Amino acid sequence: GQGNISNAKQGVCLANNRFLTETLGGNWRFNYSIGSSPYVDYFYLDATEVEELASSPGAFIMYGTDQYNGIVGAGYDPSYGLYSLYNPGDIIDEEFIFNYTNMNKVEGCYRLYSHSGGYWSDCYSMTGTRN
Repeated sequence: GQGNISNAKQGVCLANNRFLTETLGGNWRFNYSIGSSPYVDYFYLDATEVEELASSPGAFIMYGTDQYNGIVGAGYDPSYGLYSLYNPGDIIDEEFIFNYTNMNKVEGCYRLYSHSGGYWSDCYSMTGTRN
């Protein structure tokens, strides 16, 4: 009946969101500038470490590490049709918001959250390359 159709459709959406998150696996180099200062961050995203978010069914997160071995999370956000990588820290949190331009390149923006100030910065232009 009707239930089967909607369940099947939801199953496809779930599988698709998971698949899109899984495409992020690998070693990434993210470049961005704040003012005239260029920065490079390196991330490893582990394609075997993907789980559904309890707080947001149908959304998935892939875990990995930054260049200092800190834990990061990345995924595809179906509400916005964008990918993001979140890197929590003691002083600031970083977020990269991006889309693919080809299989191993992404483009988007970078913003940071100040714990002491309690605010998000502007979103600065960023690019990323997987190697």
